[in-house]
Amino acid sequence: MIFVSKQWEGVWFSDPILDFDESIGNYYGHAQHEKFVKFINNILKRYLKFCDDQELKLLAVKKFRLCMRRYLSSDAPNVDKWLSLLFERSIEELDISLISGITGDLENYSVSHTTLVNAKSLTSLNLECVTIKNMDGYYSYTYEVKKRTMVPRADDLVSKCLLPSLKTMSLKTVQFDHGALFPLIWECPVIEFLSLTSCSFENCRDYCQHLFSSSLKFLNIDKCNFIGLRIGEAVNLESFRLVSPLLEDLVLDNCVKLKDMNIENTRWNQY
Repeated sequence: MIFVSKQWEGVWFSDPILDFDESIGNYYGHAQHEKFVKFINNILKRYLKFCDDQELKLLAVKKFRLCMRRYLSSDAPNVDKWLSLLFERSIEELDISLISGITGDLENYSVSHTTLVNAKSLTSLNLECVTIKNMDGYYSYTYEVKKRTMVPRADDLVSKCLLPSLKTMSLKTVQFDHGALFPLIWECPVIEFLSLTSCSFENCRDYCQHLFSSSLKFLNIDKCNFIGLRIGEAVNLESFRLVSPLLEDLVLDNCVKLKDMNIENTRWNQY
């Protein structure tokens, strides 16, 4: 346990970078995990109290990092509360890793449109071991039989700017609900860097995944489980790296600035 004296509290909160890592320290077992969660709640409570006392209600949090090694589905309300607080404080960089350490409790934390609706100041987003929920309530699709692909309808190709400031996004071991990838990226009008590592996609063997972005410059995809990918309207894409043992179909549409492309595909090497 760390104690911060009153005279140092102002210095501590003047540099609003909050980093909580369950892999550091003695947070083993359920009781210790509860202590870790309680510790985070106490720190954030003190942070809010200090801001209120100093009339710093608009003090922005520059970065928040949370690494859990024993995430439980019962932790979801706490994570919701923490994210809501951070978005109110205009968080700029968010790094969340929620690895389950309990056998039998494998329900990921769910990130939805509602989760991110107030994340207008976010410039960098790193997520690991979460589920990206679909946004079928915000987008509709038509099915092209010959291409085995769900195509967003033209009327829906108007960005709602869910994440208007986001420039970099890294997703690792993330599960995507059906139809979740396209709207997530489409809602980031200034994104420049995107990395997908060991991500899984619902109905991955039945439908091609769509990724449309006119601002994207760097795209890295490593060992994701989809068999088809269409990258569209990527007029500023400069670098594309793809490692995939499963991919069968790849379409690059209007990638006029592409300079560096590296594709590793064992299936293609068989032909």
